[in-house]
Amino acid sequence: MRQHERWTLIATILGSSLGFVDATVVNVAIPAISRDLGGGAAGAQWTIAAYLLPLASFVLVGGALGDRFGHRRTFLFGVIAFAIASIACGVSQNVTQLIASRAVQGAAAALFMPASLALLGTTFSGAARGKAIGTWSAFGSVASAIGPLLGGWLVDHWSWRYAFFINLPVAIAALAMTWYFVPVAGKAQQRHVDTAGAVLAVLALGALTAALTLPNGNGAWQGTLLVVSAAAFVAFLWRERRAQAPMMPLDVWSSRLFSSVNALTFVIYAALSLFMFLLPIRLIVGAGHSATMSAAALLPIVVELFVLSRWTGQWASISGPRVPLTLGAVLVSAGFVFLAVFGGGDYWRGVLPGVAILGLGMALTVAPLTTAVMAALGDARAGLASGINNAVACTAGLAGVSAVALIAGASTQRELADAFPRVMIASAVLALLGSAIAAIFVRTPAKS
Repeated sequence: MRQHERWTLIATILGSSLGFVDATVVNVAIPAISRDLGGGAAGAQWTIAAYLLPLASFVLVGGALGDRFGHRRTFLFGVIAFAIASIACGVSQNVTQLIASRAVQGAAAALFMPASLALLGTTFSGAARGKAIGTWSAFGSVASAIGPLLGGWLVDHWSWRYAFFINLPVAIAALAMTWYFVPVAGKAQQRHVDTAGAVLAVLALGALTAALTLPNGNGAWQGTLLVVSAAAFVAFLWRERRAQAPMMPLDVWSSRLFSSVNALTFVIYAALSLFMFLLPIRLIVGAGHSATMSAAALLPIVVELFVLSRWTGQWASISGPRVPLTLGAVLVSAGFVFLAVFGGGDYWRGVLPGVAILGLGMALTVAPLTTAVMAALGDARAGLASGINNAVACTAGLAGVSAVALIAGASTQRELADAFPRVMIASAVLALLGSAIAAIFVRTPAKS
């Protein structure tokens, strides 16, 4: 591997790890943040949702901005903005400041996440490109596992603010490596950026999120926001049909495999977001466990994904994705049911076995799902397919976090913790719906 290739790989791994870590690390810090800043259940939801909303809305536009202004420049700008926003999160004095800073983090991640993959694509070629992307993905999984553990330890021993400050040395290292060692590859393209589509997506998702997180007794406001969300969504579809370079070409949904796999993605990741948001609150607020132990409860999922994904991906490539996706979603549902029944009891005999069942289901789901998405639109549009699927997963996460208090009927974190079994049943129903989608609609198209 040539020197600039090695530095590019390291820099993009470090940069993208910021997005991977911050998507999960804040969950274990939510109880401590709420103790210091208040905000109740809605504040906790918006601390997560404020990050996911711009990420889901702008991630496809981020790739177009990289094409237009250069992926190296877009990567640098995104990491700088993310670092500044992380400082703002760490010094926030109230929930409003924290939510605003988290929104900037999400928008910045929408810039550097696609740019990091694009830099690998322009730096590497042939088999080396696949190996580099595989290495990037593997380290992303490791970062997703280590981040919450480190964040939990910092919350327990120092302050939740350090969960944001740890981003700074990583960002500085990524910036230095990119600035000095990553060459400018190719020329920027005069590509049209669908900013109108992105704004309409933010309006549609933001109004829906606001409607779902308003406390009971605000029916008129909720109805108004739902109407605004629906109108913005219709306008988004109208825009995408007529845009010169749409962020989401509507013709992709004519593929049965692509549509069904994304429907499966939505329900599975919505269910998973309910679990990821509520488990730390259940363990910390409801059962009195430490933030570190709460983060450690998620390790079986990461280990099973790391060990089994290569095998399940190969299985899907040989026999098609239908069987592993169906079985995986059923196991995910079973894990949620186990947690609903036994997750309020003993940590070792209740929580961890349920998480292990859930992790086995996710290991059977993630790699086959990715394989199916990449194959659904053909090699020429594999990047677009992957980008849209990532946006769908982020949107599902946003929907799940936004709806959790509504499902739980809760306005405080204590009430959220007590509603854990009810929310896990809702997650199980969503996962079971995913298994039905996989069994009925997922078909591998015949090879020509």
